[in-house]
Amino acid sequence: MRRNRSKEWTLRILLWGALVLSSWVVWGQGEVRFEAFCDARQVVLNGYFQVTFTLKNADGTNFSPPDFKGFRILSGPSSSMRTTIVNGVMTREVSYSYTLQPTRTGRFTIGSASVRVRGKTLRTEPIEIEVVEGKAEEDGKSAREEVFVRAEPSTTRAYVGQQILLDLKLYTTLDVDSYSTLEEPAFQGFFVQGLRRTGLRRLQEVIDGVQYSTAVLKRIALFPQQAGRLRIEPITLQLGVVVEDPRQRGFFFRRTIQPLVVHTEPVEIEALPLPPDAPPTFSGAVGHYTFRSTVSPTSLTTDDVVSVKMVMTGDGDAKRLQPPPLLVSPDSFEVYDPNVLEENIYESGGMLLGGKSVEYLLAPRYAGTYTLRPAFTYFDPDSARYVTLYGPRTTLQVRPGRQTAVRSESLSERPAPPRSDIRSIDARARWRRKGEGFWGSGLFWGLLTLPLLAVALAFLVRRRRIALENTDPLLLLQQRAARVARKRLQQAKTHLDRGEGPAFFDELSRALYGYVAHKLNLPFSQLSKDNIRQKLEALEVEAETREELMQVLHTCETALYAGQDRPEIREATYRKALDILTRMERALNVARA
Repeated sequence: MRRNRSKEWTLRILLWGALVLSSWVVWGQGEVRFEAFCDARQVVLNGYFQVTFTLKNADGTNFSPPDFKGFRILSGPSSSMRTTIVNGVMTREVSYSYTLQPTRTGRFTIGSASVRVRGKTLRTEPIEIEVVEGKAEEDGKSAREEVFVRAEPSTTRAYVGQQILLDLKLYTTLDVDSYSTLEEPAFQGFFVQGLRRTGLRRLQEVIDGVQYSTAVLKRIALFPQQAGRLRIEPITLQLGVVVEDPRQRGFFFRRTIQPLVVHTEPVEIEALPLPPDAPPTFSGAVGHYTFRSTVSPTSLTTDDVVSVKMVMTGDGDAKRLQPPPLLVSPDSFEVYDPNVLEENIYESGGMLLGGKSVEYLLAPRYAGTYTLRPAFTYFDPDSARYVTLYGPRTTLQVRPGRQTAVRSESLSERPAPPRSDIRSIDARARWRRKGEGFWGSGLFWGLLTLPLLAVALAFLVRRRRIALENTDPLLLLQQRAARVARKRLQQAKTHLDRGEGPAFFDELSRALYGYVAHKLNLPFSQLSKDNIRQKLEALEVEAETREELMQVLHTCETALYAGQDRPEIREATYRKALDILTRMERALNVARA
């Protein structure tokens, strides 16, 4: 009995040891890399910088640093080890760091370091360093000259809807312990989204002969909402600067934190309008995007519906990304309004990315073979042109359904009279006028006019099909604009009743902007308040209606982007939107008549 228990415990220990060993073997199979990193590309003659050589996912031997010709080694090598486990994958890093000081000015190359790993020699890439003359130190230099913050945009010239990364970057020659934002501008003309992590290291940079240690304190994603010159007002921050007091030196020395208020300089951004030659599949996306689509089912009847799902992901303004139009013949399919399945915004690579998944439902009108190929168009700021991405081409086989099949009953299918020479006597009395029979009866005239009615109906259906084929798709959008807007307002009312403020204002804004875009034939790239006002003035819509529309749109924007969502204004805004939609529909129909 004891032997069995001993064997059982031995087996358990061996099993656990094998599992631990196998997990270490699996975790240790990451990519082996040997890299060099330098925290400066330019340094002053009396300055210093740090070079680090890092070996990842391996145990190395015989580490050999470069000769560091032209530099003095102030400290090093200092070694460190770090182990991280993310999603069951372990990463190991061994680093060797040196602090260097240049001995003369000029351009220098720090050679490759080497290390032996599993019988092979790995080498790092060389590093280029420029050493410049430093600025002479001045007595009585204030802390404001040694510490400052800049607002640095990734670009000062962007298109409407394009993402701009604004870095609040600290430059300091002192020890800064902390920071906080005291005053931030309203970013008028931008949609603003803060990023939680920048993922950037501290660097050494030289400005006007002075070497500063730099760090990105905060990164903000900006999306221009209108064309023109937009101004970013100064941002006020408070820094905690470490100050050493000579009178307090000793064994119990404590550092003193002195608050310092700094301001960034204003920044101007030139927001460019999008080119007017946008394809029909463009729906407002600006940036760099990916696209995929699925169509199912591919075999169906006229009683079924087809689901077309499209997924768009990119770095543009997610609020401007609308479901791309599905270009199909209105004679072949009844296309329902798109349904947004999912919307998400996330950070990746130090920037903001957004995705949207939409679904169209199509009802085939007639049997036959059709081809669908969804498309999505975005504007690429780098090439300054519209780029169209296509999904896979899908062939649909549509069969007649029960509701469209015509059934007839032939005379041969009717029950035959009983074959009997002697029939039973009918005791019921039947009265009939003289001369009355099938000829001239209501049934006779009904059967006579039925073919004529069928021919007339087929003629009307044929004319309707021809009219739909010759109808401009833009005209169809104008005709359906009010119906689509009312559906969106119903959805907004649902959010209103549930107390969902942001969702209510978002749906209300979509309803009004979508109605104006379709009714006035305005592409989403030109959907600005100024363009809307000019179009309405040209169609002689009364000034009161125009201004109330602008006021409602402004209320939606301030509620969504400026945090001014107050429950007491939701009901009044909804009622005003209903009234404006009714008055605009009546005025625009009269203007186009």
